[in-house]
Amino acid sequence: MEPNAQGRAITAARRPARRIQVLERYGCSIKAMNARVATKARAGQALKYTGDSKIAERHGATFWHTVFLYGASPYTVHMKDKTVIVGITGSTGAIYGIRLLEELRRAGCGTHVIITEWGEKCIRMETSYSPQDVRRIADGASDDANMASGVSSGTHRTAGMAVAPCSMKTLSAIANGYDDTLVARAAGVTIKESRRLVLMARESPLSAIHLENMLKLARLGVVILPPVTEFYTKPQTIADMVNHAVGKCLDQFGIGHSLYKRWGESS
Repeated sequence: MEPNAQGRAITAARRPARRIQVLERYGCSIKAMNARVATKARAGQALKYTGDSKIAERHGATFWHTVFLYGASPYTVHMKDKTVIVGITGSTGAIYGIRLLEELRRAGCGTHVIITEWGEKCIRMETSYSPQDVRRIADGASDDANMASGVSSGTHRTAGMAVAPCSMKTLSAIANGYDDTLVARAAGVTIKESRRLVLMARESPLSAIHLENMLKLARLGVVILPPVTEFYTKPQTIADMVNHAVGKCLDQFGIGHSLYKRWGESS
């Protein structure tokens, strides 16, 4: 590790607020955490630099090493023990939610999908999948009208939620606390429980109403991640463009992937 990076990591590890936040969420004592960091530093380095939980686990790496030794995001978690909720709403770009589910499954992460009525229609119109095909990719699924689903409660432990794509109607409901659907309710729960929420907002052009709703959510810590196409990787297909947006979403949850070449990486 470079000296500057190491210094930043040590500073981050000493922040009481960060320790308290993570300890409260994962129930580990400070004594146990210190012991793990001291004895398995190399394992933590493997997890930090590979982003591959399987490789890191062979070395005994845990979430604690990346957070306290290297100053990683508190959202980098044991994905085997956590579930990411994926909402697919009625905005064009259903393929983003489908590919996200596929990549989360590849990474060994648990998933729970919620597809709205118009999300189902977009899946049929835009892809070769059926809504049932998409539900089979996930470990669990709930109907958007089922407000008694486990994911409607904050006691249901998750690693966070992504809405891909996110319609402006859903974004408005989330921004204004109008939990009339399970997608909106699960997103509201994600916010109130201080978990990661990523909204892949799809609309163009954006009105002042859309922008105000996005600003309100961004100020609450919600990640607004429009699936904007990039060209520096010279995408050759629509799949390349989709993969880049999905990879950006995975980055928000600290999940390693190889969906595109990162800026500055050699070929």
